Amino acid sequence: MLNIKMIGHFEAGYYLPTLALLLNLLANRFIRRDEQLVRSMDRLR
Repeated sequence: MLNIKMIGHFEAGYYLPTLALLLNLLANRFIRRDEQLVRSMDRLR
């Protein structure tokens, strides 16, 4: 019933969650940097 000899392969959906996590981390980093820039400009006024 269970054919263990079949060779599997990874599709794009297997890697998408990892890619989404990486892109979220990068987005959070750049958003935080932009917020700090806006706060520093508010101090100059």
